[in-house]
Amino acid sequence: MAEAGLRLVPLAFALGLANLSHIAIAATDLVMIGWLGPAELAAASLASHLFYLPLFCLLGFVGGAGAPLARLLGAGDLADARGTVTALAAVGGVLLLPILALSVAGEALLLSFGQEPGLALAAGPYLAWLAWSSPCIAVFAALWTIAAVRGHAAAVSRISLLAIPVNAAGNALFMFGLLGLPELGLVGAGVATFLTVLLKMLALLFWLYRRGALAGLLGGWSLASLRRHLPEVLSYGAPMAVLEGATMGFFAAIAMMTGLLGAAALAANAIALQAAEVGIAFLFGIGEAATIVIAFHRGQENGARYRRAIRQALAAALAVSALYGAFLALARGPLVALVLEPGVPFATETAALAQLVLLFAAASLPLDCGRIALVGILRGLGDARWPAGIAILGLWSAGIPVAAWLSLGQGVGLPGIWTGMLVAMALVSAALFQRLRRVLNQERMVS
Repeated sequence: MAEAGLRLVPLAFALGLANLSHIAIAATDLVMIGWLGPAELAAASLASHLFYLPLFCLLGFVGGAGAPLARLLGAGDLADARGTVTALAAVGGVLLLPILALSVAGEALLLSFGQEPGLALAAGPYLAWLAWSSPCIAVFAALWTIAAVRGHAAAVSRISLLAIPVNAAGNALFMFGLLGLPELGLVGAGVATFLTVLLKMLALLFWLYRRGALAGLLGGWSLASLRRHLPEVLSYGAPMAVLEGATMGFFAAIAMMTGLLGAAALAANAIALQAAEVGIAFLFGIGEAATIVIAFHRGQENGARYRRAIRQALAAALAVSALYGAFLALARGPLVALVLEPGVPFATETAALAQLVLLFAAASLPLDCGRIALVGILRGLGDARWPAGIAILGLWSAGIPVAAWLSLGQGVGLPGIWTGMLVAMALVSAALFQRLRRVLNQERMVS
């Protein structure tokens, strides 16, 4: 069971490591699928783009609904916490349906979008295995909150990190037919993904069950309990689901805009985004930890502790973003050399452009840390709709127009796109900070 209080920094570090493991698994898949050939890599990219938008909406919902669950566990209200789990499972099951439909309709959807028939045919079976992995991913995400509140966040990070070699071994076994197994190619990568996330889910479920962390949270489901808890779960989860979808759409629009600038710009942008992902993984860990810790202590009605958690979350986010941003700026040359081979097409142009936009990526982290950390803090304070609305409005009404005007209208190119993103991140962070001040002032007036 959790201690009387949750500590933000160790929890943020554990969740940051878990986030980082997801990135490492995706990078491993990218490299190993690349060994199959460019056609398989293109097919996997098509399948992933179709899969991850609805999946991240689902995960946004699950993460958003984790705030009331953490608050109720902090208050020791197991009956209402159990009702929240019931409502979360019901809505999550409904949200899973369109993702699971991709297992049978993925190829047809890709063909309807005008994709090459050969690529759609190759992507279909791989997409089917990805789709069937989604229930395991959703359950793992829900267990994540319970583990954090019950003092088992380290188990989340350990299981997530162990999944990296498990996934790589699965790819080797099923993609390339090691140990006498059939050589399944791209389908084997899907099988490995499914088995990896299934084992992750079962490992965390077993860990929590054996330690009594699920006691009082399962069973006793009823329609009356569902009706009573559904409005609160929706009020937290729905805005976060929309925010995740809109954020993914924003970066997809940025990618489409970058594609208009040519292959060198696309490659340089991919390098900068991939390099920034490490810092962003830990920022999301801080935001997720802030949601859980603040909601937990609000459930305990311990104002001093959740206000201290707010200060710690902001300080940790600024420290991580500043330190990692400085690393990106100082190490941009070696980072680019690590990715690019000198003899490949556009290598010189791409390297120069990538080093330039890595400076923008370094500057974006302190600005984006406000968006990521403050959304998590406000969600923990019970404020989900306003942060989601502010973030979506800032990204789409400021970021996209400025990026398009500078990059395409004024001929600034890729630096113009990143300038648009920086403007949006700065505006969103400033607006969210003002929102935090207002919410805290309202809470002081009430108390």
